[in-house]
Amino acid sequence: LEVSVYPAHLKRVHHLNMMSTFMDLMIRYGRSRYSKDTVDAYQRARRQIRTYDSSRRTTQQILHHVSKCTEEYEEIADQPEGLNVTMRRYQRKNLAYMLETERCPDNKCWVRLKFEGEDEGLVYYSPYFIMFRTDAPRPFRGGMLADEMGLGKTITALSLILANPRGEGAGGTLVCAPVSLVNQWMSEVKHRLNQQLTVYMYHGSNRIRDPDQLQQFDIVVTTYGVLSSDRSFSTRRKAQNRGVVNYVPPLEAVQFHRIIFDESHTAKNASTSVFRGCSALKGTYKWSVTGTPAPMDWMDVIGQLKIIDRDEFKYLLYTARYSNQKYTALMCQTMIRHHKHMKVNGVSIIELPECTTNDEIIHLSNTSW
Repeated sequence: LEVSVYPAHLKRVHHLNMMSTFMDLMIRYGRSRYSKDTVDAYQRARRQIRTYDSSRRTTQQILHHVSKCTEEYEEIADQPEGLNVTMRRYQRKNLAYMLETERCPDNKCWVRLKFEGEDEGLVYYSPYFIMFRTDAPRPFRGGMLADEMGLGKTITALSLILANPRGEGAGGTLVCAPVSLVNQWMSEVKHRLNQQLTVYMYHGSNRIRDPDQLQQFDIVVTTYGVLSSDRSFSTRRKAQNRGVVNYVPPLEAVQFHRIIFDESHTAKNASTSVFRGCSALKGTYKWSVTGTPAPMDWMDVIGQLKIIDRDEFKYLLYTARYSNQKYTALMCQTMIRHHKHMKVNGVSIIELPECTTNDEIIHLSNTSW
């Protein structure tokens, strides 16, 4: 049995919205036969909807709540061995959060309850969504690292690879990034890690396509374009011409220990082949890493979370769609975010020099135009 509780006024607002949309079209095109009282009621309904819409969740409000929850998180992890740079305190906090998420056996949004007697059994309750469920919720096994740009998310991701390495017989860590960042990842792995980790760039026409060989590397770096290309019709047709039956893209055939989606807002659109390629990848842990989690709209975050666990997040996001409190609670449980102006105990997490502005006057000659 599932019990969901929603504010009673939301149904009324929904009906008002439907009615006002219809009346707005009728009035706009001069076909209204409604009385003045009806039109006045319609205008009042529109004002109520605007008031409700203005109080709904916005990107900045939710990110502010997530940052507040990040400030309250107190766990600090030790810097793992093999990293030749000193991690800042907020980076070690990110690492502690990510390690806790990967090692947590249960879903953090649900509490397990046990009833004794005739109806003995397990029921799960969520204080965030104010609802019950009988089926066991799946653990998240990932989340979103959404620190602002310039706060060293790549170093945090590399420290996670060192702190929770793969087990024997398991695949390594797959990093999906835009093509402009592939060389940066290769450079960071080479210069920031002391350990001898095997790294392979899965890119180019001569790339290795044997899943067994790809599984041997500690880190595999690829692009979103390659993920889309491996699933394209032309690639499948070429495989059929080579006599391959039931073609599966090479990366989708590997069970990775961890998958990191760098600049994950690239794959936010669920209707694209990039999103489908990311969703088809198999990994024990999955992380979305981006400095702009909602570049256009807060719905962009939903697509990035569905990449991690489409079924579980689809269920939770559907449950929280009409409640600002539930939606914010879900984001605080699955996202960690620092910004440059954040302070801990009155001290800024990062010291930046003061911004100086210089105005340079440039005189153009006639030949410069």
